[in-house]
Parts: sequence; C-alpha cells; structure tokens
Amino acid sequence: LVAPAPLVPPRSSYQRPPVGPAGPPLTKRRASLSDLQSILESFLRLPRPQDELLLHIEFTEHDGMGVAPEMICYNLQNAAWRQRLPAIRSVATEFGFHPFQDEEIQGRWILTFRVAPDATRTAAAVVALLSRGCGLANETGISYSAGALDGA
Repeated sequence: LVAPAPLVPPRSSYQRPPVGPAGPPLTKRRASLSDLQSILESFLRLPRPQDELLLHIEFTEHDGMGVAPEMICYNLQNAAWRQRLPAIRSVATEFGFHPFQDEEIQGRWILTFRVAPDATRTAAAVVALLSRGCGLANETGISYSAGALDGA
C-alpha cells in the first residue's frame, strides 16, 4: 500500500502575517500624550480590516490599554493602576460609554467599552481617559505598538 499524498491547501493572494506570540514582536513606539490624538486618528483610519486594527498602550509590563475602531479596553493587574478605575469610568461616562465588561479575571481587572467607529471621537476619548482617567500629563511619554503599524 502507498500512502496518499498530503493535501496542500490552496494559497490565496493575501496572507495575514502572524503578529504577537505567533509572529515577530511588535515594534514599540513612543509619543507624548499631547501628540497621541493625531496618531490614534491616523491609525484608526488605516485601510485594514477592523480585526487587524488594535493599538496597545503599555503602562507597565502587566498593565495597559487597547484601542480599536469599536472598542477601548483596559487590562490592569497592578493595585496602583486599579485605583484609577473609578476615574476611568467617570471620564468614559462623560463620553457616553458604558462598560461592556468590567470584572476581575485571573488576577487582572478587565474594563471594556464598545464605542462607535468614529476615529476623531475615539482618539479624543482615549486622550481624555489617559489624562483625566489615568492621571497622565501632556508631556508623558506613551509607549504603544500595533501590528498594523509594523506592516504599513
């Protein structure tokens, strides 16, 4: 008996490059909080499928924020960052955002807001959340990364 030849799936013209744990590490970039709004607006308008648009903002190794066309989320492990949750919720309420997820999961606090796909409003909200919710000053250097920026 002869073993059948292995099936090879057909190749499409577009193949999404692996990012994150399955691919190369994301490039970390830095910008001041005062410059971040225009960076976010441009990012959220990239001509990519929405599931490829997620910008990570790193506070610490275990704490951060994610921004996508229809979502803003926090992943907070450190107690000092968790103390900012009431202020973050308050600023989010000013923008009419209501938590979609607001709970502790495996030692981390996950806070997620669904937002309308409006790049200008989302970018303004993120800057307000970082400044008034997280207590960051305009000159604070923000560390961010996104697979869509690495492949742009």
